Amino acid sequence: MAVATATTAAATATASLKVWAVVALLVCSSSATSLEARFNLGDDVPATRVTDVSGNGVAAVVGGTRPLVAVPGVIGSFALQFIEGYVEASVGLDDSLAGQTLVLWARSTAAPQGAQVMAAFGHSVTGDAALSVGSFGMRTVFGQVQLFLSQGSQGDVASTAISIVDGDWRHLAVTRQPLGDGSSWRLQLYVDAVLEAETTTVFAPQLPKLIIGRRHTGAASSSPLPFQGDLDDVRVYDAALSASQLQSIMLTGALPATTTMSTTSTTATTETTATTTATTTTT
Repeated sequence: MAVATATTAAATATASLKVWAVVALLVCSSSATSLEARFNLGDDVPATRVTDVSGNGVAAVVGGTRPLVAVPGVIGSFALQFIEGYVEASVGLDDSLAGQTLVLWARSTAAPQGAQVMAAFGHSVTGDAALSVGSFGMRTVFGQVQLFLSQGSQGDVASTAISIVDGDWRHLAVTRQPLGDGSSWRLQLYVDAVLEAETTTVFAPQLPKLIIGRRHTGAASSSPLPFQGDLDDVRVYDAALSASQLQSIMLTGALPATTTMSTTSTTATTETTATTTATTTTT
């Protein structure tokens, strides 16, 4: 007699676990905005030499009827005192950029008087005297801070009631940004990273130089409007900076870093396999 016995059993159970780990990438990098030029006035050796420290190699020359004098600064060890001296740098307004910003520290104890130009884009101080007076930058008028742009006998001004003749350092910036109509520009003036004045203009003079401590005179009869006070850490950026960016420069000396978070999510998968064994016995 044959007896068939079938035995079925769940003999084994195997499980495998696949885990995709979380991958988080934190990227801290500086803003795409970059320096065109930076001059740490007074910190060169000798102190009256001025060198671009942005890494772009922008040439700068010192001139004027009175020598520049090193004084205690706000950035680094020293600043430069201007009376009738100036610095001329080979960096200018560039209409191909999406804006520009001129930044500096300034203070003065001189008695308020007329207009005094702290820094402005213009033409070479020693250049053709027949060139029209074209400038864009910042000045004081009877001690109060102004943004100004001139083209020949025309131009635009944005004024504040803020004075810098109290002997305290002030962080100043002017920005220039094209508007969407293709012909107008927005000009803004910041004092200690706060927007204090602005205007729009249709004037876009071609200004190849940055003059620190005065302006380009153009015609011989024009006054250079020399600044009487101390200047430090003059910078030019290739974009119109925001208030938060200027505050970062004022407080830390650098633009804020940008942060990018990239995350790969976690995936967990469990696989279970049942194995069946059949046994037949014949007698």
